[in-house]
Amino acid sequence: CDDTNANINPRATEVCDNVDNNCDSRVDEGLRVSRYADVDGDGYGRGSAASVCPQWQGYSTVSTDCNDGNAAINPGATEICDNVDNNCRNGVDEGLRVLRYRDADGDTYGAGGQLSVCPQWTGYSNRNDDCRDDVRAINPGAAEVCGNNLDDNCNGQVDENLITFYL
Repeated sequence: CDDTNANINPRATEVCDNVDNNCDSRVDEGLRVSRYADVDGDGYGRGSAASVCPQWQGYSTVSTDCNDGNAAINPGATEICDNVDNNCRNGVDEGLRVLRYRDADGDTYGAGGQLSVCPQWTGYSNRNDDCRDDVRAINPGAAEVCGNNLDDNCNGQVDENLITFYL
């Protein structure tokens, strides 16, 4: 069926190469397999199955990749705390987040309602006892400052236990 190629004739063995090698008017018969396009090359595909030769690169037997544009995101990946579903289990940071309180002034004492955050995120505290989260020097671990009329240590008292001397 192709006199220009000695490897293509009625007695040739069909190989998966998009050519009718044995001249039976069929191409790659019985040799193709169903695979899913794996655009990012992580071993996981996505979308509808395609009929391809087994040796073709860029295809996978698995169709469960939730982000075929990023090789680090696939069903075999380890979930990391980064606001991304790294392991394609329809959850973000599952089992990794902790409950913390916002620490706006950076003094390690938080205030307000609990938030679910990644442990490595800065600006959060496991304590919820800062009475002035906008002033770094005022927190439960601070020393009371004499005469400033502030509750420096967040205990509900102003200038407590400080001795005033009058001359």
